[in-house]
Amino acid sequence: MWRIFTTVFDIKTHTPIVEHALSSLGYDFTRFEVNDFVQHVADRRQRPILIRETTLPVAWFGMWIQQATTDFVFIQTGLHPVQHIHSVLHEVAHMVLRHSGDDLSTILDPQLLASLGMNGGKGHLRAAGRSRTLKDQEAELFVYRLQNRVMQAERLSELFGDPTSIDELKDYMDGMDFTH
Repeated sequence: MWRIFTTVFDIKTHTPIVEHALSSLGYDFTRFEVNDFVQHVADRRQRPILIRETTLPVAWFGMWIQQATTDFVFIQTGLHPVQHIHSVLHEVAHMVLRHSGDDLSTILDPQLLASLGMNGGKGHLRAAGRSRTLKDQEAELFVYRLQNRVMQAERLSELFGDPTSIDELKDYMDGMDFTH
């Protein structure tokens, strides 16, 4: 049996940090689109952020790898679109929050790094079954607070997509108000 130990996360301590990070981005959430938000963060940091889907080990959602001049976000192929977006935003949250990354060469298989075109670097790994560090919990809080801003800006469809994938229901669902 695996036991996952997490450090106690004090939301009262971390909420002001996350809110300050979000506010200091100067992003207009009334125009929120995931790619636009990621580009805004890249522009603010003056570093490109490249997002790539790839096959990762089972139960991995994504990871961020810092290289000399570029940040890479690798997302597990085949994730549900909502999980895909969440994973991208989680990794970008680490960047915005200026989390120092772990030395991934001590965590990841060298063959995996090579298959991604990486020779090491620092970053973060998001996977089921891994201990949730304070940095991971803070990144999750960032995504939650970002989602609140997106909801207030009535842009939830950018996070969750169409309310139905059933063609026969689309006209009906289009008449519903899912912005509140």
